[in-house]
Amino acid sequence: MVDTGYYYPAVVVSHHDATPYWSNPGYIQDAECTGVDEGETNTGSFPHATLNMTSGVLSDGLRSTDYGFTIPGNSRIDGVTGKTVRSGAFIRDFITQLYVYNPLTGATTGLANKAKHRARTDGYFLVDTYGSTSDLWGASSLTPEQLNSGAMGLWWRGAHNDGGVKPAWHHCLALKVEYTNPTYSLVSTLPDVALQGDIISYNITLEATNSIDQGVPIPVEVPIPAGFTLLDYFSSGDYDTETDTWTPVLDENYEALLVLVVQCTGSGLQSQTVTETEFSTTVTDTCNILTSDVGDVHTATALIDDSITLANLEDGETYTLSAYMKLHDTGYAGVYTGIYNHRIAVVNGDELLGSRVTTQDTYQRVAVSFVYDDTENLTLKLYGQYEGVSTVDDEYWAGFALKKGSDSTYTAAGNLLADPDALLGEVTPTPVVLPASEESAEYRYTFPVSVLSGDNPKVTGLELSLVCEDTDGVEVVVTVASSSGATGDTKSSTLSGEFASILFGDDSDLWGLLTSDIIGQELIFDLSFNNTTLSEITPSFSNLLLTVYYYEDVTEGWTGLTYNGEHSSTYRANLTSNSHDVGAEVDLKTLNLTGRDGELITGSDIKLKEIKEEFIIEVETLEEGYSLLRDIKGWLSNERNTSHIPIPCELVFDYEPDLIYLAIVDGVIAVELDYPLIKCEVTFLIPDGLAYIEQSTGSVGTNNGLNHPRPVVTMVCDGSSAVVLTESEESQVLTINHTISNGTVITIDCEERTVIDSSDNDLTGYVSLDSIWPVIYKEYDFSSSTGGLIQGVTYREGY
Repeated sequence: MVDTGYYYPAVVVSHHDATPYWSNPGYIQDAECTGVDEGETNTGSFPHATLNMTSGVLSDGLRSTDYGFTIPGNSRIDGVTGKTVRSGAFIRDFITQLYVYNPLTGATTGLANKAKHRARTDGYFLVDTYGSTSDLWGASSLTPEQLNSGAMGLWWRGAHNDGGVKPAWHHCLALKVEYTNPTYSLVSTLPDVALQGDIISYNITLEATNSIDQGVPIPVEVPIPAGFTLLDYFSSGDYDTETDTWTPVLDENYEALLVLVVQCTGSGLQSQTVTETEFSTTVTDTCNILTSDVGDVHTATALIDDSITLANLEDGETYTLSAYMKLHDTGYAGVYTGIYNHRIAVVNGDELLGSRVTTQDTYQRVAVSFVYDDTENLTLKLYGQYEGVSTVDDEYWAGFALKKGSDSTYTAAGNLLADPDALLGEVTPTPVVLPASEESAEYRYTFPVSVLSGDNPKVTGLELSLVCEDTDGVEVVVTVASSSGATGDTKSSTLSGEFASILFGDDSDLWGLLTSDIIGQELIFDLSFNNTTLSEITPSFSNLLLTVYYYEDVTEGWTGLTYNGEHSSTYRANLTSNSHDVGAEVDLKTLNLTGRDGELITGSDIKLKEIKEEFIIEVETLEEGYSLLRDIKGWLSNERNTSHIPIPCELVFDYEPDLIYLAIVDGVIAVELDYPLIKCEVTFLIPDGLAYIEQSTGSVGTNNGLNHPRPVVTMVCDGSSAVVLTESEESQVLTINHTISNGTVITIDCEERTVIDSSDNDLTGYVSLDSIWPVIYKEYDFSSSTGGLIQGVTYREGY
C-alpha cells in the first residue's frame, strides 16, 4: 500500500452558501500547519481564513480543490484521510465532506458527511482527522481519475450554539490517500529455436497478478526483432504495428493476450524484450533462427473434419489445440531442443509450431494457439524424434482437446468444474464430485445483453436455467451483477430428483436490477454448488441458459381469475376490464412542526386495497342467466369464522399468475342486462393491501417485498447435541437443545413457531427460551447454521 502523505490544496474559496463569507480563504492554500498540536494557543502565527459565526446558523462553506495527486491510473484506492485545523471557542464542524470528480457527468459528487461535531471551549487549536486508510467515505469504490482531478476536494461548514456571534479561524484542509498499485507479470512463449523461412506463432500474456485494474490503458512495448517479419496478430486490445505498442484490455481474470504470427526471415539469435511501461515490468526471450536442421523427423498428421467441432469454430477467434505427451529416449539424456522434435503444431493455412515437453518419462501438456481461418482446412500435426539425434524413441500422446482462447496450462483430467466453460455448451451433463457437507469453488459466467427490438423496450424478467441430473441434496447459489456497476440479488435452490431443469428467476423477476443495468450491458453470474447431504454425491450439470423477457404484448388472452381454488371459466365468466393498481398503497403518518419546512415522517402503514373487476356471462335464456348468477354469487361469497369475521381466500389473476392476494368479496352486482349477455361487477377487498409471491430458495437469498415474512426452513440433522439455526444477516439465532438423529429432516415453521420432524413428532418444546424465530428482512443467509444442513427456505414475499 502506498501512503501519499498529506497534500494541500492550491485553491481554497468561500463557497457562498451563507453570509458572511470567509475572509482570506486563499491564506490556507498550500498551508501545511506543521507543528500544530491540539490545544496550542498561538493561532495567529499560522495562516488562516476568518469568519464570525452566528449561533444556530451554519457558516459559509470552505471549498478546497487542486490537490495535485498523481496516483497511477490503474491503482486501487484503499482509503482517504482528511485533516482540518481550526480554532475558536465553541466552534464545531457541522459538515466535512469529500467531493470527487464524476467522469460520467463532468461534475463533482459529494460523499458521506464525516463531521465529528467537536468543539473546544477555550478557542485553542482543534485538529480533526476524517476517514482512514480503509475508508472510502461511503463510496463503493473510488478511482485514481476521480482523486487526481483538480475538481476533487473538501467542503467544510461549521456552527455553534453558544449564543451570539463567535469568531472562527480555519488553518488547514489536507488530504492523503492510501492506494495499492497493480503488479504485472509478462510471459512470452517465443520458441527457443526456429528454422529460417518457417512461420511461427507465439503468445505474450500480461496479467495483473494482484487482480487490480481500473480499465486505464496499459501501454506495452513489443518490438519485433529484425530477424522476424510480422505476418498477422490477434490482440486483447489494440496493437499498433507502426510503433510496436500493444494497449491490452484485461479480461475478467485480469489477463490479456497478444498472439504474434511471424516468419523467420533472418538468421542467428533474435532477442525480444517486452516492456510494460507504467511500472517497467519486462520479459526477455531469445530465438535462434537456424539455416538448416539436423535431419529428418518422424511426423503424424490428422485432418480435423468433425462437423460438430467445425460448426462451433468462429472465424477470426483464437483457439488452442493441446494434448498430453510423454517421451522416453534412450539415445539422448535430455530433450533435444531442435526445431521440430517432440512438438505439436497446427496447419490452418500456414503451419504454426507449438510447445514441446521439457523432461522425459513424465506426462506434460503441450499446446499450440492459432487464429482460426474458416476458408482453410484444419490439421493437427505431431512431430516425433530427429533421426539424426536418436533412432530409439518411445512417444505417447493422449487427451487431445480443442478449446477457445489461449489457455495452454496443464490440467489433469477432471470434471465439469475443472473446466467451467463446459457448462455453457449443449452437451451431455458432466458429473461433479461434491464431498459430504462441502461446497464447490465459485464459477463466473458473463452474458452480454444486446440491444432489444422496439422503440422503448422494457425488461420484465431474467431467467437463468441449468440442466441437472442426480441432484438430490445439491444447493445451487447464484449471484448477479451488471457491468454498469449494479449488484443484484442472490438466489439459491436445493434440488431433488434424478433429472431437473432448474430455473432462477422468471418473466417478472429483475433480480433487483433496472432495465438500464441490463440492456446493452454484460450480466455477470457467479455460481457455486453445495452438498447439503451427509455423504458424497456426484450430480451432473450442463446447458446454462439466460432468457431475457421484455414487453411486446402483455395483455393478450388474460381473461380470468381464480378465487378460493375455483377458476372463473367454471362459471363461464369472462373478465372484460380491471381497475386495480400495481403495488401497495401507503398511508404516510406525518407531523407538521412550526418552523420546519414540509412535514416530519413519523410512520407509515399499508392501506386496504380495493380491486374492481367487470365480467360478462353469456346465456341462452334469462332463467339460465339468473341461475348461473346465483352460482357465481355462491362462489364469490365469504367464509366466516366462529366470530362471524370473513376469512380471506386466495385470489389469483390470469394476467399476473405469480401473485397471490388474500381477499374477501364486497358483493357481486348485475350492473347491466343485455340479453344474451349479463354484465356484472365484483369488488375484492385486500385487508393487508399486499400481493404475495411464493418463494422457495436454498440457504441464502433476497426478499424484495414490502413485508417481513417468517420463513419455513427445512434441515437435515447430523446427530449433534443441538441444532442452531442462524440467520447471519440480522444475527437471528434459534437453538433446539435436543439430539436429533443423523439424517432426520425437520421443518422449522417460524410463523407458527413449531418444529416438526418427518415423523410428525413435535420438537417445539426443545427450543431455547432465548431463541429468535427468524424474520426475513432484505438479504438473508442461513448457511452458517450448525447441527444440520439447510435444504430449503420458503416464505411469501409481499408487494
